[in-house]
Amino acid sequence: AFTMMVLIVFNLIVPTGWQVGLIRIEDVVVGALVGVVVSLLLWPQGAAASVNRAIDAACAVGARYLQATVWRVTRGASEEAENRVITLSHDALTATRTLDDAVRQYLSESGGPTDSRAPVVRASSRAMRLRAAADLVADIVPPPLSAYPLARTVLETHAATVCARLDGSDPTTVVAPISDDLVRALRAEAGTGDLAVSAALPLVTVAANLGELELTYPATPAVEPARVTPDGA
Repeated sequence: AFTMMVLIVFNLIVPTGWQVGLIRIEDVVVGALVGVVVSLLLWPQGAAASVNRAIDAACAVGARYLQATVWRVTRGASEEAENRVITLSHDALTATRTLDDAVRQYLSESGGPTDSRAPVVRASSRAMRLRAAADLVADIVPPPLSAYPLARTVLETHAATVCARLDGSDPTTVVAPISDDLVRALRAEAGTGDLAVSAALPLVTVAANLGELELTYPATPAVEPARVTPDGA
């Protein structure tokens, strides 16, 4: 329509025939071809493929980050453990920021019903929540290594289950609620005095974060990194 307008206006001002319209059409075609080639080179599969990769990467690094923070509490803080947590924290932050950009781009490119985009939003929220839980556990001061060995084992088992569930490696594993297992372990090993209470508090805090993830994202075959296709399915 714009080409036809230019053709008509130019011919009204200076009658030159159809050559003006032909030049305009050639410019439009060349520009469109350049845009298509550049798009294929820079982003061959569009936002759908990018957001899938970003979700997988964020969940994978988030699971490793959560596992490392739990081990730091259950197995004691050391220079190696601290360095690993710091490195994974940076990697998880980078991955979630990349995911946020990819999701925004996907939502801006995709149309159709809101329900077709909901799985991507839920999957990205799951990755963000995983990193947030790991950040909270990373701030916990580990208790003495001699306290509550059975409770530490319970935390590591549930942490592994949660990580496998959220990164998609084993989303169907069902375990008893962490509150049940941890309460039994703490009662079996509970001592007396303020030292026993202070040693149990960090473990209970870790369990609270793991329990929230277990309740929010229960084991089910449907809980896995979302997949979207270029048409939004």
